[in-house]
Amino acid sequence: MNKQLNKRFPCEECREQKRKCDCKQPCDRCERFNLKCVYLKGFSPRDQEFIQIAKEKEMHCEIEALTTEIELLQKEMASLQSATTFQRQPTPPLSHEDNDSHSHSNKWTPRSRTPSAAYPATPESMETTDDSSSIMTALSRSTKRQRVIAQDGSTSVVLSQQHNHQQRRPWILTIRNGKMEIETCVNTYNDLLPHLHAMTGAIYSQEHVPFTFHAYSTYGALIKAFNTMILNKYGKTTCRSWVNAMRMITLSSSSPSPTSDNTTTPCPQSIARFIHPLLDAYWKCKHYQHLAVHISTFIRLFVHPYQNDSNSITSSPAVMALCAGICLSSCQHTSSIIPTGSHLEYARCYYDQARQLIADRFDDPCLETFATFVFLALYEMTIGHDSTSAHYTNLALRMANMLRPEYTTQITMMKDDVQESILFHRLQTFLQQIRLFELATDFDNNDRDQRETGYARFYAACHNPTDEWWVAADDDSIQAHDLIEMHRCLQKLRRDIYNNSRIAMTTVPRDLAELTEMVVQQQINHVMVHWYTHMLPDRLKLSLPVLDAMNIPDDVYMKTVEKETKDKGIGAVLTVLALYDEGLLIAQSFLHKRLQGSTTRWAHLQQFWQGGRLIMGPEERRQAAGTKWARRIDKLLSVKPVIGYSGTDDEFFAMVMGAMFPEEESKTSVITLAIQTAINAVRLLRFLDASSEWRCFFDMRVLMDVWVLLTRVVRFERYLDAEDQTMLPRVRSDLEHCLAMVRNNASRSLHAANLIGKMEEEYRELLL
Repeated sequence: MNKQLNKRFPCEECREQKRKCDCKQPCDRCERFNLKCVYLKGFSPRDQEFIQIAKEKEMHCEIEALTTEIELLQKEMASLQSATTFQRQPTPPLSHEDNDSHSHSNKWTPRSRTPSAAYPATPESMETTDDSSSIMTALSRSTKRQRVIAQDGSTSVVLSQQHNHQQRRPWILTIRNGKMEIETCVNTYNDLLPHLHAMTGAIYSQEHVPFTFHAYSTYGALIKAFNTMILNKYGKTTCRSWVNAMRMITLSSSSPSPTSDNTTTPCPQSIARFIHPLLDAYWKCKHYQHLAVHISTFIRLFVHPYQNDSNSITSSPAVMALCAGICLSSCQHTSSIIPTGSHLEYARCYYDQARQLIADRFDDPCLETFATFVFLALYEMTIGHDSTSAHYTNLALRMANMLRPEYTTQITMMKDDVQESILFHRLQTFLQQIRLFELATDFDNNDRDQRETGYARFYAACHNPTDEWWVAADDDSIQAHDLIEMHRCLQKLRRDIYNNSRIAMTTVPRDLAELTEMVVQQQINHVMVHWYTHMLPDRLKLSLPVLDAMNIPDDVYMKTVEKETKDKGIGAVLTVLALYDEGLLIAQSFLHKRLQGSTTRWAHLQQFWQGGRLIMGPEERRQAAGTKWARRIDKLLSVKPVIGYSGTDDEFFAMVMGAMFPEEESKTSVITLAIQTAINAVRLLRFLDASSEWRCFFDMRVLMDVWVLLTRVVRFERYLDAEDQTMLPRVRSDLEHCLAMVRNNASRSLHAANLIGKMEEEYRELLL
């Protein structure tokens, strides 16, 4: 092997593949893969451009490194200079003797002080004058020749000599070199005390303490504790949303058998005959909602190896498990292949076949076993078998943990390996979504204490997932690319909402009404609208206003959506619908579920509580109202250890009453934003329900969220202001549309039929 021929540039193969080259002839990589190792003798324009870009990038990195080092040196010099200056400065003269010595000296000299001289002992000493005046400055320049008596970051307080101190002057604000200085003209304690008296008097006379004092007060801690309770309510609302949707789409295996006219008994020949049509229907429709597989890799690994004869494809466990899930999906493409009444029977046959095939391979760590467990968990979850679904989910999670190291390191992967890695991560992301449904069901079925802690964990899992990895492959369709980008953007939005809801409040609200308005404006108007306006690609946007629903007629809205769907695809509609669903969940967290009874109104709080335990007799405690008040007061008392409260019960009661019952009424925008969001969401759902091309993308979870919110709005109609009451006719009309869409898209299970009956009964009660 020859020595290096070119020490600066790689060979053509390594340069095209962006791999490291040892510049030998031939290089190690070309020799290992039996490739032709060729070096360019001259530089093409593309090579020169690449070299220039590399040089510029290296220079930028060097500049950034030098800039960082300069900033660190400046900070070090400033800190050393401040420390040296502070050590050399004597303490300011506060006694009469110090003033005398200071008046005869132009130079500051250190002086030993006794404890008795630390503070003035007599009023005469307070009236003593001094030539030093304090100046509070935000200067970052050197304070070497100034006397620093206090410093916090870039803000410092220095002493300067004032000769004409007999005449009192107001404080002076000046700007020098782009920095602010406040000259206080405070020379003695006699000058300082009036200012302190004026500040405390101003605080005492104000209705509320200035916000700067809230950061160190128990009141601010109380409001922050209430904010934590609201955040936990987000988790509860999100969890209930998933549960309500799952109840509507679940096909229970114990449902009544359909009539014999619509039932076809499956046989082995029909099972094999329907496999390819079912897969083709899935690739065209439900695949874009699940994004659970990489199509070409799935076919290459799990379909082609089993096509030696006509019936051997039934030996593929991953294909059988996927077909079982396809049969249970509410899809018009599937219904055109298998009769509607036979979906459960065919799904059961595919499921039994997959389970038998995988029974002896459950400990084989490969992609086929992992995919089979994922789709078996999907089948069990869809028919409502929670325990069996959790079993297959746990098996899939263990298999994912074993396979993750192999499919996350892509440095040395070839093309097929990268595609298999994409398949693995899509299966893992889909498994995360199945796990969320199972968590929601677990938290809803468990006892009250477990639910309260579980809701917060469920909200964190939804908005800050750890196993979601959305990546597009080169051979994915345009629609798949759009939907993957949609999931990426939604993942960023949910993380922003999750992180933004937990940041410290810079300005503490005065009461719960102000806190509600701040959270709603922060989450909806700031985070969500900013995300839609500035961070979302144009292909995933609609040219319609996000939160304006009443100024656009329905026909104009529908025509615009239909036109843009033809141009952009379904991605824009699904993205906006997901955005509206986040807003609906936030609004639900602030709206009561039902009207308060005459004995459970919060206005009667002081009759049952004075800061301590519940004030109620044993008989009243056993009643429904007594149980309600006991739960409420327990929640209020749980705040005490959280904020470290050490005051009396009366003080805690007064603080809670001031936060929960403000003296001034304030209007919140949560109801207005919620109604307009719900109206636009209903429009998009009606479009999907009426479209023959996109009906399979109908989202039952968004529909149930709209129903819950609009029923609460109608239930509280007499408490709405004039602006919100003008939208009530539209709200009632949308409730009718929701009922019609539920009947069209809900499953044919007995449980779904009971829920529809309850919704119809609730609607009739609201109209009375």
